[in-house]
Amino acid sequence: LTCYIIENSFFAPFDRRRIEKYDSDLNLVWKYNPPDSLLIFGNDVRIHGTVLDNGNIFFTYYKSGWNDRLPNLRCIDTLTKNTTWEYDFPDVSSHERVVFKSKQLKNGDILLTGKYATLASTPRISNSPWLMRIDRNGNRKWERAYVELGINGEDKTGVLWDAIELENDDIMACGFVRNNNKWDPLLIRTDADGCIDQGQANCPTVQIIDLMSGAVDEIGEATVSIFPNPASTQITIDAPSRSIYSIYSMSGQKMMQGVVDDQDIDLSYINAGIYLVKVVDKSGHIFNQKLVKE
Repeated sequence: LTCYIIENSFFAPFDRRRIEKYDSDLNLVWKYNPPDSLLIFGNDVRIHGTVLDNGNIFFTYYKSGWNDRLPNLRCIDTLTKNTTWEYDFPDVSSHERVVFKSKQLKNGDILLTGKYATLASTPRISNSPWLMRIDRNGNRKWERAYVELGINGEDKTGVLWDAIELENDDIMACGFVRNNNKWDPLLIRTDADGCIDQGQANCPTVQIIDLMSGAVDEIGEATVSIFPNPASTQITIDAPSRSIYSIYSMSGQKMMQGVVDDQDIDLSYINAGIYLVKVVDKSGHIFNQKLVKE
């Protein structure tokens, strides 16, 4: 049994954080205190983690002087308690990442759920639901904020509490959003890359912001469809007139670009494989869809 503990008191230092491991008879085997384990910032500091498939222990905590609330991610050897790898977020002013849950996925990657915020003007994100995926060696693979917009165009605040991996590698996450002093439950289903397909009618408008590239995708009332998909020779894109489409390889290389019209798009210039089709309408809204070329 591995426990992630925070101990509170009314006297400074207010918080002590540690990891303790017990055997099957609940005898204490060892205790580990992370760096900066003694804090004086009150009860809003947590330590979260999970035991990985190789027995090592992953955890996340906040260092002393965490003005921007950027967590430190660390993996330690379960026997020696030596650090296997460590990840520190860039020290970017006015950013916040708060981790509520971490767990290992089937391929060994680690998924983090929580909330993200920035006071930057572009894009401005206020305590929005957040997912991040890192590999078993501590390399960040993707990181996204899911910003649900209210009828006034302002982003609703919220958080993702937990997530599970489905049999087809999709991710189902749960949490809540808060708007006009009301709390609404939130369910998000993404693919393994944290992407959501275009929404159906009457779905809330959600901006999906890639925190690594800054790209913004929006789902909701407006939809874009590609048919046939999979395709062998040509496709038609059903999108607002005069939208711009771009087709990218999964490595990010732009393969094709053009204007959406009533003409079929010839795919003979690209090889068989999986591609990302990006469509930008006249208002600047971005829609992403996967395309399979046979």
